Amino acid sequence: MSNDEHTIKVSLDTSAHPPVSVHPSDVDLKNKGAHKVVWNPADGTAEFTFYSLRIDGTTYPNPTAGGSPGKNSPLSDINVSDKKITLKDKVDGRIDFPYELVVLSGGKTYSSGEVRPSADGGT
Repeated sequence: MSNDEHTIKVSLDTSAHPPVSVHPSDVDLKNKGAHKVVWNPADGTAEFTFYSLRIDGTTYPNPTAGGSPGKNSPLSDINVSDKKITLKDKVDGRIDFPYELVVLSGGKTYSSGEVRPSADGGT
């Protein structure tokens, strides 16, 4: 695992569409090798807990023991907890993995809709 850790801040605004937003929405993983991606609540956002992450057609709920979306996927070790979501991404070329975050607040779930980050593998 390299020291490449990328943090994505997650906000909840129940009056917005979609109510869950991420910043940055595009993750820049240009260097070949292992990267860690971490989703954390943004400062000043409405209180919520992470509920699930859907990626590559697989939904990872909270709590999860972690896993990999598929045998040929560069993604692995996906973990969803109340306070953060993490995964590892082994970049070796162009990747594009749409995902959806769902959070829980006040007994209701709220979604980011599909977020579609992409990255180019470095040389």
